[in-house]
Amino acid sequence: MKKRSLVICFAGVLIIFAGSANAGFVEIFSEDWSGDTGHDGSNLNSWYHESAYGNGASTDIVILPAGPPYGNILSMDPPNRPPDPPYGGIEEYSIGIRSKSSYSSGVLDDVLSVESKLQLLEDGGGAGVIAFAQSTNPLYGYGLAVSRGENEDAVLEIRKFTGLLDSTGFGYYIVSTVNPLDVHTYRMEATFYNGSINFDVYIDGSPTSIPQLNYTDYSPVSFNGSVTFALATNIGQQAYFDDFYAAGDVVPEPATVLLLGLGALALMRKRRA
Repeated sequence: MKKRSLVICFAGVLIIFAGSANAGFVEIFSEDWSGDTGHDGSNLNSWYHESAYGNGASTDIVILPAGPPYGNILSMDPPNRPPDPPYGGIEEYSIGIRSKSSYSSGVLDDVLSVESKLQLLEDGGGAGVIAFAQSTNPLYGYGLAVSRGENEDAVLEIRKFTGLLDSTGFGYYIVSTVNPLDVHTYRMEATFYNGSINFDVYIDGSPTSIPQLNYTDYSPVSFNGSVTFALATNIGQQAYFDDFYAAGDVVPEPATVLLLGLGALALMRKRRA
């Protein structure tokens, strides 16, 4: 009964945050699970159940109908952590998926933006994670972890993965105005420089980033121009995801810029004639 009421709540909020795509960016990959009716983690169209992200089974990943006209949502429900220690490794209570295809990004002067609607459920003390990783290794990359604070406020942290599921955290900020048990859109942008990556975090399409989470990693993970995308939950936290969206800035080739300029001149001459 609890899951049913939360799905209805999720669907009711979808209208508010529709159309949060990044202005000025070009879409790289998007997903709303509309074509995954009846599927679970074993047969998603565009994602693999990624065993490197935890011991949760593919059957713990379920596509749920939010009801027309809202489409489907993704539910991930990893194994519950026992109430008393010893807890075991974090991977015992985590689960995740990774995009089947890799995408061109992560090069010098590139900007990569990943975002998703996300709703945590009350059962669990872990986080929902939106991430991108090396195309050759799912445990090397970066993620935005969203967890719940003591006062049902959102705790946000940028995480760096370098071979282990238990990652390094950069920045830690509590957003008191956001309840992660409601649906919100979280976005992480990465700007790639020579020898560093700068991160910015946004909520619900805000034009300004959260300054406490503006972070630069001076020993960055290398992507060699190719990334995959990932969604995960850990420490027994169940979460719903919807409308995953990845985008980046595209700088035209010099020849393309020249053609655009010539086209504009031709148009001006035609108007003058």
